[in-house]
Amino acid sequence: MLGISDLANYWQDPGAVSTIVTWVLGIVGGASAWLYRRLRGPKLEVSLEPVLSYPDPENAIPEQSPRKFKSQALRVKAKRGPIHQCKAKMVFDGETDYLLWNPKSANEAKDLVPEEEVQVPVWQAVRAPEHELFYLNIRNKTEVDIKGLNYSITGEISFLSEDGLLNMKPYRYKISVNSWDTINMDRI
Repeated sequence: MLGISDLANYWQDPGAVSTIVTWVLGIVGGASAWLYRRLRGPKLEVSLEPVLSYPDPENAIPEQSPRKFKSQALRVKAKRGPIHQCKAKMVFDGETDYLLWNPKSANEAKDLVPEEEVQVPVWQAVRAPEHELFYLNIRNKTEVDIKGLNYSITGEISFLSEDGLLNMKPYRYKISVNSWDTINMDRI
């Protein structure tokens, strides 16, 4: 059993004191660095864009094409500094994937410049005489024929960088796929 004299001898040992001081300073320093990054580091501003309807971009005369398109995106802007390797992690109906910054490439990460607004598309729908297709803007695109369907998808989108999570809570959204005319994503 330790006595008072044993504790006094322990505190007189310079190695023990320096170990404890180093340990305490390490904890305080790590906590202050984390707090500084949270309070002064880059932030991400996120807003939901309205549904965009547009003619067939692949047709020479888009207005004459029988195909019509709709899409919806998130507008993001870095604040207080650049964000390196920003990713938009999406969890919808229990499935996890990353949104693509450019639907025509497989870029899941993007460097964001402060105060520059960038859009990350979330979904796209295509209407043709024979079908109405809906798909999420992810690498493993699965097209769903929405003609006659009436359902909704609820999920979350979180933003990450090489330094970790950018938003404390994920952004929650509901995508209603009731008909071509009412397809929409709303924040919940």
